[in-house]
Amino acid sequence: MSNNIGYEQGLLTIFEKVKQNIEKLELNIETQISLQQLEDYAKVLNDSSILAVTDGNGIIIDVNDTFCKISQYSRSELIGKNHNVLKSGYHSKEFYKDLWETINSGSVWEGEIKNRRKDGTFYWVKTAIYPFLDEQGKPYKFISARTDITEGKKYEQQLRERLKNDFKHVVKNLHNLVFKVEKISGEFVITLFDGQLVNVLGLQNKDILNKSINEAFSTKIRNLAEGYFVTTFKTGENTSFEFDVNNRYYHVTLSPIHKDGAVTAIVGSVSELTELKQSELKIKHMAYHNHITDLPNRMKLIEDLKSELEKARKGKQVNLGVVLVDLDRFKQINDTAGHVVGDAVIVEVGKRFSDLYLLDLVEEVKLYHLGGDEFVFLIKSFDEEDVSKMISRLYQTIEQPFAYKNVDFYLTLSAGIGLSNKQTDDEEELLKQADLALLKAKDEGRNSCRIYTPKMNEELIRKIEIESDIRKALEREEFVLFFQPQLNLESNQMIGVEALIRWIHPTKGLVSPAEFIPVAEETGLIIPIGDWVLRKACDYLNEWKAAGIDNIKMSVNIATSHFKRRDFSENVLKILYNANVDGNKIELEINESSLMENTKDTALTLKKLRDHNIGISIDDFGTGYSSLGYLKSFPITTLKIDQSFVRDIMNNGEDRAIVTTIINLAKNLKLEVVAEGVETEEALTFLKSEHCDVMQGYYYSKPLPADQFMKFIN
Repeated sequence: MSNNIGYEQGLLTIFEKVKQNIEKLELNIETQISLQQLEDYAKVLNDSSILAVTDGNGIIIDVNDTFCKISQYSRSELIGKNHNVLKSGYHSKEFYKDLWETINSGSVWEGEIKNRRKDGTFYWVKTAIYPFLDEQGKPYKFISARTDITEGKKYEQQLRERLKNDFKHVVKNLHNLVFKVEKISGEFVITLFDGQLVNVLGLQNKDILNKSINEAFSTKIRNLAEGYFVTTFKTGENTSFEFDVNNRYYHVTLSPIHKDGAVTAIVGSVSELTELKQSELKIKHMAYHNHITDLPNRMKLIEDLKSELEKARKGKQVNLGVVLVDLDRFKQINDTAGHVVGDAVIVEVGKRFSDLYLLDLVEEVKLYHLGGDEFVFLIKSFDEEDVSKMISRLYQTIEQPFAYKNVDFYLTLSAGIGLSNKQTDDEEELLKQADLALLKAKDEGRNSCRIYTPKMNEELIRKIEIESDIRKALEREEFVLFFQPQLNLESNQMIGVEALIRWIHPTKGLVSPAEFIPVAEETGLIIPIGDWVLRKACDYLNEWKAAGIDNIKMSVNIATSHFKRRDFSENVLKILYNANVDGNKIELEINESSLMENTKDTALTLKKLRDHNIGISIDDFGTGYSSLGYLKSFPITTLKIDQSFVRDIMNNGEDRAIVTTIINLAKNLKLEVVAEGVETEEALTFLKSEHCDVMQGYYYSKPLPADQFMKFIN
């Protein structure tokens, strides 16, 4: 799920949508209970707290009803504004500067703020602002939870004004607890202790009044309060802190009383914050946990990694590892069955991972869900052999199908492992290492695991450099086409060519396609490269036609990702139309794997191309799926025998049998058959004896640049 969801809709809107849609989710009982709890949390937050959601620039994007009620502004008057509309003028610029520096650093800010209502009156709120960070650790959203402490502040002011009059009478009727502390004979003595919270806390005035804090309070409260008393007497400034008793939370404000330039006493006020604190805890839980699996998220992982690496630096830990797990082809479940099913599968994956016992292999393990189909295991104190056993258990726990509504979904996983060492002292670096190892595992065929090595970083840098050079090559027209002639074995006439891309780098010279094509496919640059090749091939056909050569068909290779684009056929036809090239002059070479996915769409695409007489050739036939079913389902014109079967055809009986079978299959299906990689006269003679239609290979001609190809023709 994208982080932008909260920004676009607002936290409270999301809660409402969860409430509206919860009955539509046909999930298991355990998941329904979790969703019901989320609804309960939303209700508690909305009813008990003053909530606001702002974007990274402080612009309000959502508020709850309680916020509107206390501020007297409607939601429409607040959304799109910043909090300046509520400023009372009470706080200094330094106060707000400190607030913004705190939350922009990714930390939670807590404090008391005096605001102005729409009618000009003032109110006080106890505030906690939580930043939500993106993957770069930058705040993209803030959620603030407030509780109204106006009454407490009013009573404090009344206390000051009426301290010498009916002070005790007022205090006794306060909902808060008010106390006074004086320093007598070097000890902090309670000289006032009254208010309705006294009874709530289970205390008695007679047990507290005129006694030192050592006599009056438990060790826990005494140790907590004494430090703040010392600070307030020393600095002469207001101080506040919180404490809890029996799962109830309280907020304390200390205000010094000055006389003759010295602090003579402290007046304190205690307000109960239980509902706000519970709301804060819920918000904090949401900030640190994935909303689908309720597992700790990336933000929590980063914090834990920082802590663990700090311990490692101090020698308190043997080693630390990050195991990054990604579900292979999980996107297909979302695309075919929908996100509701995908989320249900992810929940089950998280449950299986959580239930997996690993403590016999590692000293400690923590599981995180980064989002989507990515999970992380943070492991401590282990041997590499133990990590291998751990991965085996992960494979085992995922190999059982995931059932949803009588449909079984089968998954595999790939994993990348980053291990801490003396050079690894940064949590992002360790995650990067695991990510590089995961990419390597996926590059090598998925359903595998790799441990990071420095060479992977070098390979990544090399790929980045190649990608950058490819982009420049497209702009600077550094690519060129070479042409390998194709010979009709019956007429002994050249009837076509295969267009092969080559890269003439300004400093590196000729760059092998084996080096840059995989990078182009991985980065999506194969799309503009493929379009360029087709346009350039059409240009050469027109050039040759002008020179009197009009009997040549041009074969162009098409990458799988290029072919799978929805606009592929339209784009091909547009290129041919703009170049004024007839479809019967072009043959597109497509891998078998390109035809196997979305067969209905594939059939429509191929039909559009064949309707314009464009040839369709199956490249490297026999090396892929080789499902005979698609040969009759799709309008294919040509089978191209892969050179791996042809190269050693005279020394390998199995290769000869395969080639003969493919030729006979093509003949029976009335398809043209082309053998590539022909390098000897013996191979050519064999292919002729088997009635192969066309050959290409070094025996006839190697791939030639355009000028040499023209000489070859002449």
